[in-house]
Amino acid sequence: MGRKAQRARFGFMQHRDFPLIILAAGIILTVGIWDFTNHIRSDKISEQTRDQADEIRLQLVNYFSSYFDFLSRSAIIVSDGNGSVSRHFSKFCQSVFQSSPGILGVQLIDAQTVSPVWLEVAPGQNQKYFNDYFSSKIASTPEWQRNIQKAVERNKVIVSSPMDLYPDSAQTDWFVYAVYPVRDASARAAKFLVQYVSVKEALDRFFKAQNVIYYHYLVSYRWEILYSDLKFWHEVSKERPFKLTRQIEIADKDWFLNIWPREDYLADQVQYEVTSILILTMGLLLSISTALFAWSLINRQQILEKLVKIRTEQLEQVNLALKSKNEELETFLYVVSHDLKAPLVSIKGFTSLLAGSLREKLSDEEKHAVDRINANTSRMHEMIQDLLELSRVGRVEESTSDVDTGQIVRDILDEMKPILEQKHVQIELKGSFPVLQGSSTRFAQLFSNLIGNAVKYIGAQPQPKIEIGVTQSQDHQSQFYVRDNGPGIPKEYQEKIFMVFQRGPEQTKTEGTGIGLSIVKKIVESKGGKVWLNSEVGKGSTFFFMLPNQVSS
Repeated sequence: MGRKAQRARFGFMQHRDFPLIILAAGIILTVGIWDFTNHIRSDKISEQTRDQADEIRLQLVNYFSSYFDFLSRSAIIVSDGNGSVSRHFSKFCQSVFQSSPGILGVQLIDAQTVSPVWLEVAPGQNQKYFNDYFSSKIASTPEWQRNIQKAVERNKVIVSSPMDLYPDSAQTDWFVYAVYPVRDASARAAKFLVQYVSVKEALDRFFKAQNVIYYHYLVSYRWEILYSDLKFWHEVSKERPFKLTRQIEIADKDWFLNIWPREDYLADQVQYEVTSILILTMGLLLSISTALFAWSLINRQQILEKLVKIRTEQLEQVNLALKSKNEELETFLYVVSHDLKAPLVSIKGFTSLLAGSLREKLSDEEKHAVDRINANTSRMHEMIQDLLELSRVGRVEESTSDVDTGQIVRDILDEMKPILEQKHVQIELKGSFPVLQGSSTRFAQLFSNLIGNAVKYIGAQPQPKIEIGVTQSQDHQSQFYVRDNGPGIPKEYQEKIFMVFQRGPEQTKTEGTGIGLSIVKKIVESKGGKVWLNSEVGKGSTFFFMLPNQVSS
């Protein structure tokens, strides 16, 4: 796209009213999102309130039913033949009062005289008051006859119409009661058990157990407030946001549960929404600033493209120069190594004469000197030979074929058989060695160096062991390893030993050129693989290398 086309494309951004258009669009978008988030917030609070109300309603019905479960278990032991309360049942009642503070008392009523036989009350309750209350407020009403008839038919009836425990005083404390028939030997209802439960105590215990911190609750019956967690409950008649009412069926009567979110919870929600709107507004302003800044950068686009092009060309030139230098270094290494072989061969020839037929004419000191020259010449020859091999890897093209890596390993082990038997090294092969495409010479160098190092540096182990294996990874690569139980390599040397002429602390005591692992690393990396080491002092070493299942030379 040319410069004129770019200007035509972004020409509208150069208009002086463009920032005002962006600002107006931002305000409209902000108001729209604010209204949308308010609806989401209201729907979320309403849904949570509905879920809370339904859950509390179900729990409250089950909770009140559980208060009267013990009547059926205790009816057969409430009294002896004389009609006095048994000692065991008295203790049982006291334990029930302690575990269920809402239970005010348990009373036994004679079915014929409709008069109290005995009464067990909770600590702090007036026993005479309950007897008088039953006689004057309960037994004298037509509802009592209906209730005991229902109890005989159903075996239990809960009177869920709350009654005022102190009707003649300013104090209001509602209670409900249950009636359970106590039958004689002929299955006739000879007596009735009456259990009194304080609505306020029971509800207060129930709602405290919920540990609710986000909602208000109010339970009512026929416009009378039975319980409220608000200090001034008369204010709940006012319209409140998100208020819900649920009908609660207890026995044959209906109570009502009112629930609504607490004011501090709603305030937190509003504050959260205001904060989100402020963040959104700041985001819009930042977007506007970014857009204007991007507009100012449009004119610099071509300059940046030119700079990128120049930098790319410079990097390409640097890469070519580095490649050329690397090739020069490899050539220099090859030439120097190759040219050093000739004088070393001459030196070795002359020292061989001195160590052969002329040795008897030399003094002991001269013999020692000749032996030292011969040993160092041989070591120098090995180092130069290894350097030559290192320079050839990846530079000299070699013929490739299908190479059976397992056969390569077995051939190397056959060649090393004398030294393996001499050191009593146990060899173990594991895994299915694959057939790979490559140079058999390079694979032989690779395994020979790793296995040779393991044999050379295994040390004086009582049971020396070398394990050579291979596993297949999920990405179609073969992972080879050579593991020994030798002395191991300290961590600070594990990276260095793959460098030329670098050796571990224990390896310096053993003959070697310090180039073998460098050759291994270069062979593996030239085939697109990687090599690494796991070792711990005193626990041996494991050399790993991974190769693609289709590799080149």
